Formats: sequence, structure tokens, C-alpha cells
Amino acid sequence: MTNWLIYPPFADPTQPYAALPYLKGSLRAAGLDATILDMNVEAAHLILGRAHSRACSERIAERFLLLDRRKQLNRLERMEYLMLADARAAALRLLSADVPPVKTFQDPARFYDFQCYRQARNLAEDALICTSAASFPYIFHFNQAAHAAVPWGTAMLESYYRDRRSPLDAFYRAQLFSGRIRRGDFVGINVTFISQLPEAFYLARMTREMLCATFIAMGGSCLQQILAQAGEQARRWIVTIADAACLYEGEQSLPMLIAEMKDHTGQEPSDRFERLGRIPNLLIREPGSGRPHATPLHRSDLKQLPAPDYSDLDLDRYLAPAKTLLFAPTRGCYWNRCAFCDYGLSRSECHGYREMEAGQAAGQLVALAQQYGVGNVYLSVDVMAPRFAVALAEALIARGAPVRWSADFRMEAYYSQERCRLLYRSGLRAVAFGVESGSDRMLQRMQKGLRTNLIRAIGARFHQAGIATAWMTFSGHPGEELQDALHTVGMIDQEQQTIDLFILGRFGVVRFSAIVISSVVATVISRHFIGDFPAFQVPVFSLQHTHELFFCALVGLLAAGIGCAFIWT
Repeated sequence: MTNWLIYPPFADPTQPYAALPYLKGSLRAAGLDATILDMNVEAAHLILGRAHSRACSERIAERFLLLDRRKQLNRLERMEYLMLADARAAALRLLSADVPPVKTFQDPARFYDFQCYRQARNLAEDALICTSAASFPYIFHFNQAAHAAVPWGTAMLESYYRDRRSPLDAFYRAQLFSGRIRRGDFVGINVTFISQLPEAFYLARMTREMLCATFIAMGGSCLQQILAQAGEQARRWIVTIADAACLYEGEQSLPMLIAEMKDHTGQEPSDRFERLGRIPNLLIREPGSGRPHATPLHRSDLKQLPAPDYSDLDLDRYLAPAKTLLFAPTRGCYWNRCAFCDYGLSRSECHGYREMEAGQAAGQLVALAQQYGVGNVYLSVDVMAPRFAVALAEALIARGAPVRWSADFRMEAYYSQERCRLLYRSGLRAVAFGVESGSDRMLQRMQKGLRTNLIRAIGARFHQAGIATAWMTFSGHPGEELQDALHTVGMIDQEQQTIDLFILGRFGVVRFSAIVISSVVATVISRHFIGDFPAFQVPVFSLQHTHELFFCALVGLLAAGIGCAFIWT
């Protein structure tokens, strides 16, 4: 039995994602192994290649002529017709290009030449436009796989595979199922981003159809979120496509699962269910009824985890001018209070803040950089605690590590000018901050624990230390008014000399966030007693009389019951 771990399209092809290397590292530490296949980067090479562009161009021309001859088109056909018309020009640019975009992305001289880079970037967009037009009504990008009219559901995922609509169908069959993956192998498929979802289930379906005896496991942070919120019907469907799904972290589950499959092949369904039920963090189906069954929860101890293993991956294959690795010395968020975020109410308990010892993290980071000849490491974390960041910097300086690193930080007064200079000396060259808003009123409503004067001061300190800063903001938060949004834009404009990159996104509701739970509670509980709370606002109220203390205790019990019922439905 050979073990395979597959990272499917569509996702960022500029660097290898860390999830599967961490799992491979845990397998190796347990005396087991698996081969990582990054189908995402291989698909990027295919889509940006001339042969694929030529095939798409032929399909576009054929389909355009067919629709053009019709006297009348329905609504979906009109959408397709417009997309095909745009794609014809894109196809012409692709086929007449002298230098393929991949060459520019991987060549430092061309990558850092703005004109060359812009041309390559535009050609990459053209390739994705042509891929989408040839695959209509499906639309693809490096972070998107969508239907032009309706959202994905189980029925659409089934028809997507049944009708062989993936633009990568022939690629999968040639790369994976022409003697590489064999009957009886173990196949793990990672779903980190929602844009990978259609291709992940496509690969799972194809594996099941072509190699029926193969054991299929699926996991990844995106799938975990889906499983946490899905109803029984969707969960049942997932464990029909796969033999097992990983509900939470997999560093302990995967070695146990592979060892179980290796030692007990061909066992009866009831025996296998009993054995798999002892492995933590899995969702499996009960024999007979087919109902999904969750096994016990286990949280990984980061201090006990081995380093990620990238040895299966060709780091020169990625679409970047220099090799980059991802390393995760912490998990979760130490602040864990933002009203719009769901970490604090995640019942998985796997999002609690954890960190390695700073010296241990520095040792692993330096060893990885030396082993793979990498000078740039991105710390793939939710956010690092300030004391850990400074301790890590001190440990890296003590080792004389010639490594440049970047990470996500939270703005804190702890980052003095001296500490920012220390971070720079350790190799920190870029940080991303969750600024969210330039309005103090909205920052308070979001429970960010920040004020705009601190945001400005901390941003300036990092900039003065030579560290590039990225500000992440969004608009549309419940209760935000036009003036609040203008404050955000105005602050970015005023601080542009200290900001190297900014993102202005749109608010999106997440089911387990405090703002949603509060909204439900505020809607249900009598407005007469606790005030007039519009939907999607976090209730804040103070006690004026002694009897209110007893009333609010009752309200608290009721709110807890409503909140739990809302989460579990």
C-alpha cells in the first residue's frame, strides 16, 4: 500500500502550503510515510501553458460561432456569449505572446521588471478567462472555482463530476490514474480553501470510480468549517464520497489511520468501524445506517510536533522568483475577542492559542531554511503573541540565522521602537496587521481593543524600523455609517507613507461569531428590559439597580441556551 497526500487546485501557486508537509513530518516521526502531490502548482503550469491556451481557443471559437448563429439566447446563454466574446481577445493575446507568464514569474530579473511583470500578470488573467469561457458556466481563478449563476451544493458537485466538467479532467487521468495511484493505496485529499472544494470532491469521486478499493480520507481547514456547520445530510454525503473526514487537526489522526489501514486490510465493515472509532478527530460512517459518527477530539501539542517535511516538493516549480517556505510556530488567536470572528465560540476547541517554545521554533526554522536552501520563510499563523514574536527574534539573532521572515501581527503598545528594531535585526521584513477600521467608534463595536492613535503609532514604528506593513481593513460591518467608512479611507490616505500595502474588503457574517449570537439573543429577549438592539449589534449594558442583577442572571441563562441552540442547529 502506497500513501498519497494530494493538494488540489485552485489555490495560490506561488509557494507550497504547509498543511501536508506538517502531516508528512508527523508520519515520518511515527515511522510511516506518504508522498505529497501538489496538483495545484502542476495545474497552474498546465493552465498557463500554450497547449492549454490553444485547446481553449478552439473551444471558444467553436462555441461562439454556435451561439452567434442562433436567433435567440436564454439568460445563461447570453452570459456565456459575452464571456466568449471577451475571451476571444484574451486567447489572441495568449497565442501571440513571446514569453510565457511562468517564465517571468520564476525569473528574478523579469519578475522585478514592472513592465515584464505586468505583462505576465495580464497573460495569466487571460489564461484564466479563457479557461472559464471554455468551461462555462464554471468560472476559475487561482482563488476561485464557482458557478456563474448559483452556489455550489452537493447536487452540483455530483453533476460537475458526472458530466466531466472540470477543465483538468484529462490532466488528472493522465497524471494520477495511469499507473501512479493503484488499487488499495491510501489517498488523502486536503481542502484548505473553498476554491479547492470542487476539484477536491472531483478527485475523490474519480479515485472511487477508477480505484474502488482505495481508502480515501479528506481533511483541511475549509472542510473542517463545512463539517462544523453542515447538517446531517451533507455530512452523510461527505463520508459517502470519502471513507473518513478529518474534523480537526490531523497530526495524530493520520499516522493512526494509515497504521490501521496497513495492519488491518480486508476487515469487515463493523470491525473497521470499531477500530477507526478509536482514532481521534475523524468523521466516519456507521455500517448499515450510514450515519456520520464523530470520534473523540484531540488537540495537537505544538511543542511535540516535528518540523514540516517538504522533501517531496520541487520548490523551484512554484510561480515565484525565489523559494519560500511556510512555517507555523503558533496556532489560534491570543486576543480571541473580536465580535466579527468565530474563534472564541468554535466548539472544536482547536482554535485556542498555542505556541512552540521560541528556541525550538527558531531551531526548526533555521534547519528548514538550510535543508531546502531557502532564504524567505512566511510564518503561517493566525496571529503571534507579541512576547513570542520578540522571543523568537532573540532566538534567531542568537543563532545568526540569515533568514528573512514575515507574519501576521496584532497591533500592540508592546511593540516599542526598540523592539521593532530587534525584530528587523532578526530578519523580519514584512508584517500584516488586522486594522479593520479607521473609526474609533467601530473599533470599539468590533471589540478590537484598539484606537486609531495606537494604530498610527505602531504602523509608524514598524515602518521606521524598515519593516514593510500591510493593513487589512473592511467595510460594511453592522452599525457602520458612511462617516465611519470615510474615516477608514482617510486614515489610510493620511498614513500612506508608512503603509506598503492595504486591503479594503467587505464584511461577511460567520455563524459562530459573537456578533451573530448577540443578534439572536437581542432579537429574542424582550426589548422592554434590555433596550432596543438592532440586529447584528453586540449588546452592551450596565446595571443601575440591585434587582437588575437577578434579572440579568436569568437573562444570561436564557441567552446561553439560545446561543447553544443556535450553534448546534
